[in-house]
Amino acid sequence: MEEKLASNSIKSEDKDTNLLECKKEKKLFFKLFGMYIFSAFIFFIIYSLQMDEINSKNNLIKAFNENSELVCFSKIVSKSNGFKLDEIKTNFLTNGIDIYSISNCRLK
Repeated sequence: MEEKLASNSIKSEDKDTNLLECKKEKKLFFKLFGMYIFSAFIFFIIYSLQMDEINSKNNLIKAFNENSELVCFSKIVSKSNGFKLDEIKTNFLTNGIDIYSISNCRLK
């Protein structure tokens, strides 16, 4: 009879330790899963911001090539004012004296 009680108490302790280990593993799983989801969310935010910047530059270059005027640091930049895309540095506009980055410009 005492052996049955002893074996039952051992089984009960095993169940408790298994339950605690299960809870710890579950907590660790959800913590890691949350970190992965958060990392993926941050990655997609950065990716979308980068793609927006690239599209903005491409739109400004397209507008410049179509003879639209751009404003760069309060100076009007266009092909009619003698500016052209720099051959050496991509995404830069120059008239031989002044050089402007296309990312610092906006449509007039």
